[in-house]
Amino acid sequence: MTEVDLFISTQRIKVLNADSQETMMDHPLRTISYIADIGNIVVLMARRRMPRPDTQENEEASDPGQESRRQYKMICHVFESEDAQLIAQSIGQAFSVAYQEFLRANGINPEDLSQKEYSDLLNTQDMYNDDLIHFSKSENCKDGLKNQSRIKLNIVRCPPVTTVLIRRPDLRYQLGFSVQNGIICSLMRGGIAERGGVRVGHRIIEINSQSVVATPHEKIVHILSNAVGEIHMKTMPAAMYRLLTAQEQPIYI
Repeated sequence: MTEVDLFISTQRIKVLNADSQETMMDHPLRTISYIADIGNIVVLMARRRMPRPDTQENEEASDPGQESRRQYKMICHVFESEDAQLIAQSIGQAFSVAYQEFLRANGINPEDLSQKEYSDLLNTQDMYNDDLIHFSKSENCKDGLKNQSRIKLNIVRCPPVTTVLIRRPDLRYQLGFSVQNGIICSLMRGGIAERGGVRVGHRIIEINSQSVVATPHEKIVHILSNAVGEIHMKTMPAAMYRLLTAQEQPIYI
């Protein structure tokens, strides 16, 4: 293993090689979609835009509507530290401060919604449709081993459609995620959306039993912005949605 220095701010998370000070990891905070501490292990997942051929980039430059079709990949980083819990808490605090700065930048006073009031709400809610719970169940997993290779695969059966339940008492509580053209782009860690099972990179296909597949972006935002109580949504990975709606052709390997 390599010894590293970890830097956390309200803008980004950066990791340097402790000896050479060479940058090994540098992610904007808004691209962090998951963080957890497990004993002395810290797991961090970040979303990164995949490079596209120059020809496609030029096409996108002439067609802004193509922006939502850009491909993303998830990068998983695993660190070992005796301060794993403190590191995870520090990243969570960075999210909290960044979120308050975001509210102020948009003309919302965070003091209108006290931290205790928000924390009390979260403490009354269970994690809904949690990935770790699903992946940890042995009945959802099987081992696979490719011939002529030493790479062992752990295949997890995941349903194509994810059911989401967000509990929002009133409009003072932010949903804690952003959406663009129906696709969930970012997620506030520890918020009511994350606890409800919302996942970055998923396409919203239904809100409170109402299909939004053909619904314009502005109307989806309006529906979500004014929804209170229990908000039921169905989502699926955006890549799968594009394949099912013939926006992309499958690649056979």
